[in-house]
Parts: sequence; C-alpha cells; structure tokens
Amino acid sequence: MFDDLRAQHTRLAHTRITDLFDADPERATTFRAQSGDMVFDYSKTTIDSAARAALIALCETAGLAGKRAAMFARALRSR
Repeated sequence: MFDDLRAQHTRLAHTRITDLFDADPERATTFRAQSGDMVFDYSKTTIDSAARAALIALCETAGLAGKRAAMFARALRSR
C-alpha cells in the first residue's frame, strides 16, 4: 500500500494544480467533503483520483474506520 502511495507521489510530484483543474472542470466539487456547514476543500492540492483511491485503500487496509470509532467511543466514555 505504501509503495502505491509513493508511486502516486512520484507521478504527481511535478504536476501543477492548474493542470489538474484543466483536466477536471468539476474538480472544485469532486475534491471536497462536507459535513453540515463545515467544508474540507482539497481541490487545491496535487492529488488526483488515482492518488485518492490509493490513500483510501491504505485507510481501509489499516482499519482506520474501526480505529476512529474506538477513539470516539473512548472519548465519550471518559466524559
């Protein structure tokens, strides 16, 4: 998994963000996450769909969702 992310980084190392916007006119919408009024806009970073997929695959392999749930469960119990 890390090798794939390293390969994505190498592939994108000299990529210009403006080129990514030119290639994907919907980038400002596609590369953002929203929860309520909070918006996380990562469209202005040098990540593309392949790099995002590699990052998500690493998170899934590492069991990030379960670890996040456990972290919040402990935080709620300590109140």
